[in-house]
Amino acid sequence: MRAEQKQEQEQAASVWLTCGELSKLACVAGRVMRRTIRRAFQHRTKWRGVTVVVRKQVGRGGQEGRRHEVLLSSLPAALQAKWHQQHAGAKLGGQAEAIAALPGGEGSDPEESGRPWTQARRETEHAAYATRPTSVQAEAKRRLRSVQLFHSFDGLDTPILQRYAAAAQDAGESVSTIRRWVSKCSGHHPGDWLVVLAPRYRGGQVSAEITPEAHEYVKREFFKQSQPALRPIYRRAKRLAGEKGWSLPSYATVKRIVKSEPHWYHVLMREGREALAQLYPAQERDFSTLNLHTIWCSDGRKADVFVRWEDGKIERPIVVAWIDLRSRVCLGYAIGRSESADLIRLAFKDAAEKSRALPDAVLLDSGRGFASKLLTGGAPNRFRFKVREEDVPGILTLLGVRIHWAMPYNARAKPIEPWWRNLAEMDKRFDAAYCGNKPDAKPEDFDLKKAAPIEQFRKILVETLSEYHTRPHRGDAMDGRSPLAIYEELLKQTIVREPTREQLRLCLLAAESVRLNSDDSSVIINGNRYWAEKLATLPRDVDYVVRFNPENATEPVSVYQGDRFICEAPLIARTGFRDQQAAKTYARAKRNFVKSRVEQAGLVKDMNAAAAWMKKSGEEGEPDPIGAAAAVLLPVPKVVRPLRPERDYRPQSAEADQPISKEEKEAAFRAITMSTRRVNRR
Repeated sequence: MRAEQKQEQEQAASVWLTCGELSKLACVAGRVMRRTIRRAFQHRTKWRGVTVVVRKQVGRGGQEGRRHEVLLSSLPAALQAKWHQQHAGAKLGGQAEAIAALPGGEGSDPEESGRPWTQARRETEHAAYATRPTSVQAEAKRRLRSVQLFHSFDGLDTPILQRYAAAAQDAGESVSTIRRWVSKCSGHHPGDWLVVLAPRYRGGQVSAEITPEAHEYVKREFFKQSQPALRPIYRRAKRLAGEKGWSLPSYATVKRIVKSEPHWYHVLMREGREALAQLYPAQERDFSTLNLHTIWCSDGRKADVFVRWEDGKIERPIVVAWIDLRSRVCLGYAIGRSESADLIRLAFKDAAEKSRALPDAVLLDSGRGFASKLLTGGAPNRFRFKVREEDVPGILTLLGVRIHWAMPYNARAKPIEPWWRNLAEMDKRFDAAYCGNKPDAKPEDFDLKKAAPIEQFRKILVETLSEYHTRPHRGDAMDGRSPLAIYEELLKQTIVREPTREQLRLCLLAAESVRLNSDDSSVIINGNRYWAEKLATLPRDVDYVVRFNPENATEPVSVYQGDRFICEAPLIARTGFRDQQAAKTYARAKRNFVKSRVEQAGLVKDMNAAAAWMKKSGEEGEPDPIGAAAAVLLPVPKVVRPLRPERDYRPQSAEADQPISKEEKEAAFRAITMSTRRVNRR
């Protein structure tokens, strides 16, 4: 076997083919083959991916002839295998078989191998074809049509030259080009022809040299967040190249070198980390997994409109809104001059009153207003302010609402952000009062003196929300229906946690931690004093939680010790300096307070004395041993019979038959009333 392989190798190494023989073997026109072989001989160029060995034919007298010959062993593996198959007595074994079995032979192009691909090779080639540019794939499809047209004559008596000519005329190419395309597909499955025919361009490589120092200088100056232009940098680099001896190519080449950096690198270096984060796709949330009133989301937005308030000031209003994430319904809102905790509290109260529901959880912005102790005091996961154990519980904490915080400086974390587009379009309805959403977008007709009245702003906001609630929504799990329709449908199958009247009143109140005044036990809130009789009985060295209405100081305040309600304290109103009626009323109330407390102290003293007398008399008395033994030894009867005497032994009163006078009735009524009042005061 080894001898046969050696003989085949020697045979292949000694066989020289003329241009005519090679043209028939490769199915290429003779003149094209002669020109190709002549070029390969003179310039050492490759043919079909391999470097062929060419010599001039030896003429008479041992001199070089004019014809060229090609060494068989230097041809592509597919042509070598084809030559061995065509010659009688030649066996496809040894070197020829080994070369033909290779993916394309050493130094040959894979598409010229002429051997069917394996499954692994097919998957690799098809995957690579899918990533090639559209222009390359379009060219492959054009070539495939020509090859398919050539093979459409199979089974007919059409001469092969006419088949090549027909395909060449249809494609607008030469016959030799069609021969080359058909030759590429030879030995491959028709399903692989498209991939085989795809051009394999190897251009686009930067061949000009650039000094590493010049390259680093250009990158350092170009990749800045100030985003400088490349041409001034190139001019400076060119000036430095003359001074430092750098090798700097043309501007087009430098521009191509800069653009060869990955896109993410351009974004990171010239735009920053936030812009780089935007390249990562946003998270998609499935809203169908939520129930009605599961999560409420809130945020505030400053309107792009200047309005005139009731006091005559001209400012841009702030709108704080609460929306239900499942139905996208705006449950409630409030309009104010700043995004304060009180404005957020009033908006939450409006949402709770209109929906008659409380959420299981809320998704809040991380601003100072939302993170205030008035709303979220006592929550363990607040972003702002220090969390202390003695903090006043916030409204949401007392209502048992779980608090979730949106990621700071990330609008995608708050689903309410797209909802503000409705109000942004509403702002454009105010002629001359609309100031634009940024300084360079201010309309020419803007005039601060033509600010819209705040009542008009409130009216148009109501109209906008009404239209929004009835308009079809394209959001997730909305199915093209309006928010109001989704809300009404889900409300029928949702167990709503309805707030009580006390909880709604709690939403109106602000909270503050105070201590009682050491002199009179009064409570001072915003410079106003509040007092009730119950406060006089409380210790002064304990912190109390006082909840009050910041919009109406005349309302009584509620005093709590922790979560336990103590009492309500009314306002101690100021009176006129010479108001005698107010002075008499104050003196009477003070006198009654002192008198009732003195009487209460006397009654307590009498009760203590009576208790001490009863205890002393019990200790001095001698116990009855027989009675004690009986109480211990004798069992208590379980069934008894009531005693019913035959006659009434009660003494007859002589005054029983006399009628009671009116004066006696009034005296008895006054006595009962006075005793009842004393009991109530105690």
